[in-house]
This record gives sequence, structure tokens and C-alpha cells, in this order.
Amino acid sequence: LCEALAFAHHRRVIHRDLKPENVMVGSFGQVYLVDWGIAQVNGQAEDMIAGTPGWIAPEQARGEVCDARTDVWGLGALLYYCLCGRRPNRELTLQERAATGADARPVEPPTGIVGRPPPPPELVRIAMKALRLDPAERYQNPVALANDLQLARAEGWWFERQVFPAGAIIVRQGL
Repeated sequence: LCEALAFAHHRRVIHRDLKPENVMVGSFGQVYLVDWGIAQVNGQAEDMIAGTPGWIAPEQARGEVCDARTDVWGLGALLYYCLCGRRPNRELTLQERAATGADARPVEPPTGIVGRPPPPPELVRIAMKALRLDPAERYQNPVALANDLQLARAEGWWFERQVFPAGAIIVRQGL
């Protein structure tokens, strides 16, 4: 995903709708980023707010100009989802969402999935940096995030390996 976004950003295109439904994995492990329907050219302002509530970056929800850091927030949200099986700040009330347009308070660190080992601390750190409210405090682009992921992997983090039968539900959205 980081590579796909780095290529898009090189072409000045911001995806703006990163969520599990827009990530597909092929039969040989290849990853596809789909649904570029609300993508925009970097630096262009819009008259309306677009994106999936609960998955969009705070600045996007406020109708501000989006850039690479907006998609970095989306990558952080996806990593967060992988670590704990839920999106960031899912417990916001409807009134809070209506007032802000999205999750506009700091994200709580992921605690993991019940019955499984806690997520690796380095991956939690990476997710939390990507999910900072202030875009200036996030990774500045997907390449910087990918570099940290590669360093963390080289230092030995890993997930417990599990085998699932074909067709098994591994994670269900909305939990």
C-alpha cells in the first residue's frame, strides 16, 4: 500500500479513501488499492467533504486541502485496524461526529484483539505516529512510514502465525 500511494503521490494524486474495503489481496499475495473515485490532485481544494466517516483524516473532515499526510493518516488507520480489529475512535458519539465531521480527538493506542497476544510495541508506535492529529507530526509521506515498518521488521517483530481454512472469516468489520 505504501508503494502504491508513493507512486500516486509522485503523480500528485491523493487517494483520500483508505479503508479495508479498498484493499484487495491477490491469490499470490499482491496488494491492490482500489476505488480511486474521490481521489484528488494534490493541493486542490474542494467545495464538499468526501470520504468514509470514521476512516478520513481530521483535516479532510474539516474540508482542508489534502496532501500525502492525509493518506498517511489512512495508512495508520489501516494498521490500527490490523492491530486491534477496529477503526480508530469508533466510540465517538453521533453528536461528536456531526460537530467535527470525523474523529477529531487523539486516537487511543490499540490494545490488541481479545484472546491474542498484544500487538508488537513498535507497530503500535508506527500506527500512533501516522495517526497524529497534526499532519506536521505524522510521517510526511508513505515512504517514510514504509521505512519504519521495514526497520521494525528487521529488528524482529512478528505476529504469531496462524493457518485458516479457505473461506474462514479472519476479522469482521464493525467489532
